[in-house]
Amino acid sequence: MRIACAAFALACLATLAHAAPVDVCAMLPQAEAQAVVGKIKNVTTMKPQGSLLGECTFEGANGTLSMAARPAGEYEPTVREASPSEPVQGLAGKAVKSKYGLLYQPSGKPYFLQVIARRGDKEDTAMAFEGAKRLKP
Repeated sequence: MRIACAAFALACLATLAHAAPVDVCAMLPQAEAQAVVGKIKNVTTMKPQGSLLGECTFEGANGTLSMAARPAGEYEPTVREASPSEPVQGLAGKAVKSKYGLLYQPSGKPYFLQVIARRGDKEDTAMAFEGAKRLKP
């Protein structure tokens, strides 16, 4: 277990050295976000820190859609940590549904996205998938 943790930590550190900030809000035009969450009430972002490359949350009348970008090198270790996970079809890249939400690595991009949607206090994986389909990574 310690070896696996050390390997994960080294992979994270290696990707941080080359990871550029990601403007996650720019990947989902407001009109597309509104089609998913309803009339937009608020949009919040989080500045890059640690292995977080960027984050954007759309709060709407029908729910909330949050997307966070992390280095691509963290995708596989995150999927392993999130086990069990279920493969997701219909996105251009690798994607799984997991206890950490929808984990989506767009083809050819140096990052992956964690997409989480909520209606009230309940997670909504269908809404997360709809949001991910509308992304322009």
